[in-house]
Amino acid sequence: EQVSFGIQHELTPSTVVEADYIGTFGHKLVGVVDLNTFPGRIVTDANGNNLYSDSRPNTTISRDNARGNFYNSNYHALQLRVEKRLSHGLQLQSNYTWSKALDYVSDAFNNRQGNDIYPLDTLNRALEYGLADFDLRHRWVTSFLYALPFARSNRWVGGWTAGSIITVQSGLPFALYDSSSDANGDGNNIDRPDYVGSGSILSVINNSMSPADGYLRTQDAQGNPLFVDAQMNPSVNNGLWADGTVGRNVLTGPGLATVDFSLAKKFHITEKAAFQLQFNFFNLFNRANFGLPVGNLASSQFGRSTNTY
Repeated sequence: EQVSFGIQHELTPSTVVEADYIGTFGHKLVGVVDLNTFPGRIVTDANGNNLYSDSRPNTTISRDNARGNFYNSNYHALQLRVEKRLSHGLQLQSNYTWSKALDYVSDAFNNRQGNDIYPLDTLNRALEYGLADFDLRHRWVTSFLYALPFARSNRWVGGWTAGSIITVQSGLPFALYDSSSDANGDGNNIDRPDYVGSGSILSVINNSMSPADGYLRTQDAQGNPLFVDAQMNPSVNNGLWADGTVGRNVLTGPGLATVDFSLAKKFHITEKAAFQLQFNFFNLFNRANFGLPVGNLASSQFGRSTNTY
């Protein structure tokens, strides 16, 4: 279901401002669950013996792919727009969107690395509720086209136009996980870790260096790791298994900023014929826009962005 409303106001005969709210709500969305497992099912004693007589509820099959309408989602957005229709040689449009998308699974069959299609805890699927993989909190795009005023009537000197598209947006969420850990003992080695640092987990984002060198601080000042495999608590699950305390998609990656620019010259041959010479510059200032950092604790590149957009 979707809800939307907005207001629009004309500032001048050629300029309009608009504000809109959009809400989208998904119900009974398809998801995949391995119903033939449970947390702690592969826990062993000190001698390596499985503590359960049957490690799976149904011993005749292994992992299953139970599909059902398990999940919900919601999206809220505030959209602001300024549009200046062509006048005095200038045409401009600027859009800003603040949004927040929450769900339990963003793609039932092809999730981003680290967000397995199976929930962390089959018996507690609520642990998956968090930012959607496509959550984009801030996005601002402005474009303009301007007919340069000099010698407009001159066939050879005039006829120049300049245009640009400016895009600035925040980063996308990403998962923290350990491909070598199965702390909750359900047979899936993609468990989320515990954050053991002081203060908010958001403080691990390192703004003092390039994301390629370390987007996340992985150690404190004393060299102790800030993220560890889920810690066992003797008072919880008899100290045999544990789910990581770090939620799904709690951190967002580097943002993006780019400026595309064009310059064009139109040559009029006759009243009905003309040709145009264009110069296009993409990412004019050659800014490096880094991709999502590696969220796998088992990787030597953990916390670093290893690619660009």
